[in-house]
Amino acid sequence: MDAETPADVDVLLFTWDHLTDRARKPHQHPRLVDYTGKGFVCLMTWRGANGQRRLSPVAVCTETPAEAAERARVDRVAGDFEAAAAAKAFAAQPRGRSKTAAGAVPLKTAGLTYAPSTHTSAPGLYAHLLGAHRGKARAALARVLGSASALLAARHPHHHALLTAYCPRLGPLLRELLAPGAGREAGQGAAAQGGKKAAKAAGEAGGRLGPFGTLSYAKNYHNRPHIDQADPPLSFILWALAGEGRIEGGAFVLTSLGIQFTPLHGTTLLLATRVVVHGTEPITATSGSAARIGSALWLRRGVVAAWRGFAEGSRRVMAKNRKRRLAECGEAEASEYVLGRMRQDKAGAKALRKLAMSQAPGGAVEGLFRPEGVQEEAGCWGVVAAPGAAEAAAGEAERLQEAETGPKEAGTKKAGPKRARRA
Repeated sequence: MDAETPADVDVLLFTWDHLTDRARKPHQHPRLVDYTGKGFVCLMTWRGANGQRRLSPVAVCTETPAEAAERARVDRVAGDFEAAAAAKAFAAQPRGRSKTAAGAVPLKTAGLTYAPSTHTSAPGLYAHLLGAHRGKARAALARVLGSASALLAARHPHHHALLTAYCPRLGPLLRELLAPGAGREAGQGAAAQGGKKAAKAAGEAGGRLGPFGTLSYAKNYHNRPHIDQADPPLSFILWALAGEGRIEGGAFVLTSLGIQFTPLHGTTLLLATRVVVHGTEPITATSGSAARIGSALWLRRGVVAAWRGFAEGSRRVMAKNRKRRLAECGEAEASEYVLGRMRQDKAGAKALRKLAMSQAPGGAVEGLFRPEGVQEEAGCWGVVAAPGAAEAAAGEAERLQEAETGPKEAGTKKAGPKRARRA
């Protein structure tokens, strides 16, 4: 963290009890400090199983440096998102009133599934991208996944390496999905051509595909302060400006942390979205076609489990119905077979979906994840050591707390955040 964070950013320290208390009151918050145009790092202090003090990141915000190369990278990400949206690579994701504000534009996503791993979930092999006419959309999605992953690797190399190590096979699997063999196996010209376009784009993205399984897309999005209970320990959020003209508003608020900022072109944020209450204030285009693109990218174990379970179960359903050997049923072909039947028989779709999920063998995700390389405790990645100034600041926060309240007893809540400047 120290190696990739500028020396002049604010480092804010919070306790686990403070964050969980704030999460219970998402619409109540103190006066927010404006961090527009400034980087900041928010760390949560806690004690591990052995009693050792640990620090975990809950928010790491960076702005676009002035270097032309970095701005060009952000411009490419923005262009790739616009191209993917034009190719209809994203589908609207239903969200409750507790999240999306009334009358707001819908949040669109592209991903392995939109539901947790249950017997009634509807995991899609990027379901809305399947079909002969979706080759262009798959190719566009491969490009935006590649450029967004490259931006994360440049801004937050430690976290990029961490996610890649956590699910090392995701990148290769995504390349297979975005350049599916279904069209080539069937020998259909249009489908095969679509697969070739996606294969070329996936090849251009190279090893950058992954470590994300799902990404969202929205323009001038507005939502209420909330937490995302099913999210991974840290999600990657980025913003870019598009079009010409002027926009006003749209501050991103982190009510748990007492922070708000208006995202600029290229602002990026690592955020513990299931711990930190967050939301976006209304935004208005006052002139021209100007808009702010916002996107969150994440990797959920449950999402991958649902996808793998559906794919493996579909192979078994297809083998039985088509009286073929299991080895002859590829995942892409089998998934499309089951999804096709679900589209044809909407009344029986739920039962067929449940059947496919129930046919999945145990341990469908074995070997995909390497949790031994990542510690997930207290809702955050427990991967930040406490060297140098950060460790001293944590110790000073504890000394100040004990001076005010006395030594902490078991079961007693800690004080709120303490601010420290980097040395």
